[in-house]
Amino acid sequence: MATPAPLEQLMFGAKPSLDELYADVHTPESLYVLVHGAWYDLAGFADRHPGGRAALRLGSGARRHGAVRERPRRDTAVARAVDWDFDSEFRRAVVARVRAHFEQEAARRGVSLIEATKATPAKWALIVSSFVVFMASLVFLFRGNWPMIVFAPLAGWFCGVNCFHDALHFSLSSNPRINSFVGAMFPFFASPLAWYHQHMIGHHIHTNLEYLDPDLVHGTEIRRDHAAHPLTLAHKYQTRVINMVFHFMVGTWVGLGAINDFKLVFSKTKSYNGFTPRMPITQMQLAIHVVSRIGYYSLQFLWPFVLLPSGTGVATRLAFSLIPAMVFSVLFMVNTQINHLTPTAMKTQSLDWTIHQVITAQNFGDPESSTWWFHLLFSGGLNLQMEHHLFPDSQSLPFDGGFENRMREFLKHSENMTRDVLPSGAATILSHDDLVKDTRVRDSDEESTLHYSEEEKELVSKKED
Repeated sequence: MATPAPLEQLMFGAKPSLDELYADVHTPESLYVLVHGAWYDLAGFADRHPGGRAALRLGSGARRHGAVRERPRRDTAVARAVDWDFDSEFRRAVVARVRAHFEQEAARRGVSLIEATKATPAKWALIVSSFVVFMASLVFLFRGNWPMIVFAPLAGWFCGVNCFHDALHFSLSSNPRINSFVGAMFPFFASPLAWYHQHMIGHHIHTNLEYLDPDLVHGTEIRRDHAAHPLTLAHKYQTRVINMVFHFMVGTWVGLGAINDFKLVFSKTKSYNGFTPRMPITQMQLAIHVVSRIGYYSLQFLWPFVLLPSGTGVATRLAFSLIPAMVFSVLFMVNTQINHLTPTAMKTQSLDWTIHQVITAQNFGDPESSTWWFHLLFSGGLNLQMEHHLFPDSQSLPFDGGFENRMREFLKHSENMTRDVLPSGAATILSHDDLVKDTRVRDSDEESTLHYSEEEKELVSKKED
């Protein structure tokens, strides 16, 4: 008897590729996400998630599979993931402590558990007041007030770092519209689209992994941040003062805000820095994104040539156009590069995701020091990098400081979890400088500062075999 046509097709007929199937199913409108081996349609959950549809789209169509770290093909963006352990005894203990803390906060404030993890009234008061100061500084800046070319970006940094970062982590509010609105108000930090890919999908999941964390490959033409990356002649000069100053002064508005954003949209890899595949998005959404970024850059750099009084010299107009961007870039780079790019944070890795977040983060600032509140507020809580990476969707800035102290002591005395907390931002900057010097001279074929755990060595050896 002849085999039925459908069965013949099933057994012997040409089949669509997996990529073709994904292209049909995982569209910009779909919200199918693979979680623990099962696919879920999260469309009905979009209105209840603090990040809304935008947050869930970040994982739409994502394929999770176990893989060891490998040198990726930079000409093709592919989904890669580490087979993380999310259910270790250490994680359960940390989660239990954190949950107990927020349950107490919820009971004390008379709010839900979710609300207790978001910004407190005191935090909102800080945000609103600093925003008023920032807006006032812009008024004076647009009038040609010279001190404002430094004060305005300083005010913008202080306001933005205390809300932009948390908003795009969905930890500012339980309302996704508020998070999206606040995240879009500070385009001088980064575009939300690029930030989602660079920071949330790439960096927070694969922190300091040499071929998975896009934060390790910013400006690789002139800078080398990891000993496993290729060494070029240009890297020989990366520790020169002029090179480091240049890197800090243009890092945000040239690299993070323009070049990397451009690559995310137009590169053939359709990825961020070749590591983080771009989430499903329509051509119209991409076009709107590009137009909005062009509009922002036009406003940021051309306003002095329109608003400053006639007769103002070209040098003055250029100063008002460029210096605020440079000042802000330095503030951004100082408060972000030092959190992970230090010798101790780059030294060790772990397949236990919770442990990995602790040992690859660099806290700074001593709670017993008189400068504690300065570090806490001026970095927007980013000086508590370990705590932030463990629970990025929860507020990292409780104003009593007690939670940070308890968490730090708990982490410090947990087995194999002892980590150096540098006493100040200045000390951390010097530590970052040590790493820059080390990666300048260390070839990828030489002994690296990176050390794999025993489990990872076994996985790597199996992969090589």
